[in-house]
Amino acid sequence: MGKNDNEFEVEIDLKQIFYTVLDKLPLIILVSIICALAAFLGSKYLITPEYSSKSSVYIVNKANSDSVTTYQDTLSASNLANDFEEMIKTRIVLEEVVNSLGLNSSISDLSSRVSVNTADSARILYVSVRDKDPYDAKRTVDEIVKIAQEKSSDMMDINEIKLWDVGNINTRPVSPNILKNVILAAAIAFVLALAVVLLRYFMDDTIKRPEDVEKVLDLSVLGVIPFENDTKKKKKKSKRKSS
Repeated sequence: MGKNDNEFEVEIDLKQIFYTVLDKLPLIILVSIICALAAFLGSKYLITPEYSSKSSVYIVNKANSDSVTTYQDTLSASNLANDFEEMIKTRIVLEEVVNSLGLNSSISDLSSRVSVNTADSARILYVSVRDKDPYDAKRTVDEIVKIAQEKSSDMMDINEIKLWDVGNINTRPVSPNILKNVILAAAIAFVLALAVVLLRYFMDDTIKRPEDVEKVLDLSVLGVIPFENDTKKKKKKSKRKSS
C-alpha cells in the first residue's frame, strides 16, 4: 500500500511539473524568439564579416634526377611538408608579407588569420587567410605562398615547391555563421528559460491546493474558503444565466 502511495505521489508531481512547464511554455518560446532575433541582428549588423581565400602548394623532393619517385622521396617530402607548414607562420615570413603588401596589421594579428592544413597525401599543403575584404584575402595568401617558396629554397633542403592552386576570391563570408548563431542562441535561451521555470517550481514551497495540505502537513482538509474574486465571478455567471 505504501509503495502504491509513493508511486501515486511521484505521478502527481510529474504531472504538476508538466502542467507548470506547459503553462509557462508561451513565455519560454517568447524568450527564445527574442534571443534568436537578437543573435540575428547582432550577427548581421554588429559583427564584421570575414572572407577566406585558399591556396595550395605541392612539395617535391627527389634524391636523384630520375623521373621515378621512390618511397624515400615521398617520405622525405612529407617530412619537409611539415617543416614548410611550420615555416609559413613564422615571423620572418609574415613580417615580409606585411611590409610587401603594406598591410595595416601586426604580425600576431596576421598569424591568427592564417591557417595551414596538410592533405591526406601529406605532400600538398593548403594555406588559407581570413580577411574583411575577399580581394585582400586573396592577395595576402598568394603573397604568403610566394615568400614562403623563396625562403624555403634558401633555408630548407627542398628541390621544388610547386604552386598547386592560387588563392580564390570567395565573396561568401565564412564568419559569422548567422544561421548557427541564431539556432544556438534560441537553444540556449530555451534551456535557460526552462531551467528558471523548473527552479522556481522546486523552490516554491507555498501551499496552493488542498492536496498540498494533506501532502505537506499530513492533515485532512475540512473546507475550502473561496477567494473574493472567485465568488464575484460566480455571482456574475449566475446573474447572466438568470437573465
